Amino acid sequence: MMIVRFITTLLVSILSVLLPISTVTAAEFTAAVSKTRVSKNEVFELVITTDQAVKQNSIDFSRLKDHFYLGQPSLYQSEHIINGKRRKQTQWRLSLAANQLGQLTIPSFTIDGVSTQPITIFVEANPSEPKAEDLVKLHASLDRDILYPQQNAQLTSKIIITADTRRLDNVRLVPPSVNGATLEPAGNAEQYSAIIDGLQATIVEQNFIIHSDEPGQYVITPPSFSAVFQYGDPRQGGNRILPIELDVAPLTLTIKPIPKEAVKPWLPATGLTLAQQWLGDNSQSDIATNQNSVPELAQGAAITREITLTTTGIDAKLIPEPQVNYPSSVRVYREKPQITILADGQSQITYKHTLIPTELGQLTLPAITVNWWNSREDRNIATSIPSKTVNIIAAKDSLLPTLRQEPASTEAPTTTTEPPIKWIVSTIIFATLWLITLVAWLRARRRTNTVTPQHTAAKTEPSLEQILNSGDTVLIIQAVERWLNSQTLDTQSERNVRNELQAMQRAKFAKTPNQWSADKLKQAIAHAKPSDKNSESNTLAPL
Repeated sequence: MMIVRFITTLLVSILSVLLPISTVTAAEFTAAVSKTRVSKNEVFELVITTDQAVKQNSIDFSRLKDHFYLGQPSLYQSEHIINGKRRKQTQWRLSLAANQLGQLTIPSFTIDGVSTQPITIFVEANPSEPKAEDLVKLHASLDRDILYPQQNAQLTSKIIITADTRRLDNVRLVPPSVNGATLEPAGNAEQYSAIIDGLQATIVEQNFIIHSDEPGQYVITPPSFSAVFQYGDPRQGGNRILPIELDVAPLTLTIKPIPKEAVKPWLPATGLTLAQQWLGDNSQSDIATNQNSVPELAQGAAITREITLTTTGIDAKLIPEPQVNYPSSVRVYREKPQITILADGQSQITYKHTLIPTELGQLTLPAITVNWWNSREDRNIATSIPSKTVNIIAAKDSLLPTLRQEPASTEAPTTTTEPPIKWIVSTIIFATLWLITLVAWLRARRRTNTVTPQHTAAKTEPSLEQILNSGDTVLIIQAVERWLNSQTLDTQSERNVRNELQAMQRAKFAKTPNQWSADKLKQAIAHAKPSDKNSESNTLAPL
């Protein structure tokens, strides 16, 4: 019995001497590394093997994080039959890189009471290791650090990468943050190439807008950047990693209180400009180009006044629409303002007013003024665009008599002794001759290939209903306005007709024209009632 025990002890001692230094073997559990001497940040492999079928999370590798950079562990399971015996095997493979110099230890791992032995790793400095600041740089800056409530500042973040971007792994960019203020991206990030100090660089640039309504000081945490750069040392061989972690010192933003002398409504900015242009068909171009004399505009013709407000240093959503009081003789349709953020950070708002003059004579379109606070100079400023005077003339293709605005007369009205029947006959003759001339001119203008009938006097004047069915916006506006001016309606009837007329204008002159039917306008005209004061002497003209 003593001899058997002696032989067993001797065999165990011999086997332990023959084992490699880098591998410690338990009865069913082993741990080994590919290298025991490595450079800092040099990648090597840890392999752990057991002959049991176990779960992937049976080993907790987080214990290695204090001294090593960890890759993603891989699990391999297999089953073999050798000499009729079934053998199972589970193996973990994990890439490691030491983050410290000196002597480091991979601790033992335990499964079901069986443990591996610790492994010692000797870490040396790598003289050829690149510096992180030579590969990636991070910049953050504010265009202004002092604001007023409702103003905004622009935070610009730039990542300058001179390394090969294909070698960057686990890239992580944390956006900036601030407590108590609003911070949001100004558009999408831009990526472009540039040459910096002779080096080809990839630049990622992102702008952010910051604003607050409450006075005080705000601390902005700029963005941070982290990644892992993989590289190889041709003199020593092997794969190495360089962790990169970059951040920028915090920035301070000051919000000043609103000055007492500021004009209301409060509108702070570093710059603000107003511009206008007039849009219409070719016949209306004179309104924009004629500077020395009063331009002319046809009655019932639509002209669009486009107002452009460009500003810096304030959120465009906070800017109120300029107030414009147009004369009552102008029908106005205002489109929804369009906001554009320009590349230089400026905000541009476009207002479109479609104007339709309904009365003849001289018309003054009012000036527009915007009062704002210049935050650079700390003073009130009024920015304006001038008024425009236009002479409204009768349309050449008008089918109905026009209405002209006449100045109030102080003279006593003259009376006529001419018999009414004579005046009526003269009017009918004049209107008939005028219609004959107009119909002939219209037919010649259309240049049809059909033979013109010789008896044009047989053509009748287009009725109001025919004009409504034609769908010609300008003709409809002219005809309905003249019909309204020729009648004496009660207030509700006139309001109904004008509401339907405005509905047509909104549909026709919108940025995206909509379908419009004349049915409701026809009904409003057909059901219109005369005013009670003149019901006995006035009858409505039928459609």
